[in-house]
Amino acid sequence: MKYRARENCFNAIQYDNLNKEEVEEFLGEKTGAEIYDSAYIAGVHAPVRLLFIPTTEGEKTVKPSDFICKFKNGKTSVIDEDEFNRKFERIEEDLDE
Repeated sequence: MKYRARENCFNAIQYDNLNKEEVEEFLGEKTGAEIYDSAYIAGVHAPVRLLFIPTTEGEKTVKPSDFICKFKNGKTSVIDEDEFNRKFERIEEDLDE
């Protein structure tokens, strides 16, 4: 999906705890992952998997519902879902890579 922040268009994908491979395809590289969930360890529900991705500011942790953004200038960042929805609007046209 494509999004816009003022005049700065970018591509983004939302991590949903199940789409690790899709995130890796989006980034063009493998991610680190770790199960971090005491309820899963206790057998209460499915695991929560955190991802670790490289960004221009160093490795960032991605939790389910976070957005991973790739900007035209090559910067990659991780943005919380609430902040993302407050700041950005979705656009339909494709962003040239």
